[in-house]
Amino acid sequence: SKIENVSAATAYFESQASCAKCAAGVPGVGLDECNDGNGRYEGVEELAAAGFRQAKKSRPKIVIAGWGANENDQIFTSLMADGTFDLAMIEGYTYCPGCDDWPNSTNCCATGGIEAYFGRLNWAKTHGYLNKTVFCFGYILGQSKINPWGWTEASLRLEMLKLKHGYPELRGVL
Repeated sequence: SKIENVSAATAYFESQASCAKCAAGVPGVGLDECNDGNGRYEGVEELAAAGFRQAKKSRPKIVIAGWGANENDQIFTSLMADGTFDLAMIEGYTYCPGCDDWPNSTNCCATGGIEAYFGRLNWAKTHGYLNKTVFCFGYILGQSKINPWGWTEASLRLEMLKLKHGYPELRGVL
């Protein structure tokens, strides 16, 4: 469906990024999926971007981190390029794409497989913001009887070394 009040929608996103609700001394805000779950509205990504840009313009020292640095996402890339977003966060959660989240993923594939996220990392590298990107392993669930494909210290170390070797300019790992 369409958004009826464009200026109100833009103001909403500006408020989400302006850190108006932040506690004293908090330098910034992290935005989940960068559209606050409102993807069902036509054109919401553009309105969100306009709101985020206005927040940065109003408060230039605020730090804005955005989740959802997806491959081919031109809007997210433009927010990184113009300095609206200071940090890109790539989800590398402990599930395999196409297998669903844990525990359903235990029937599908082994933990790891961060190669599935290399497209996002390569996109960030190609577009000049890999050095402003962190990779998040998300829910790190250990190997157990109910989660036989879970992480071990060795498997987590191996995946982190793959990141370090393949993407040395990556800002960090969460």
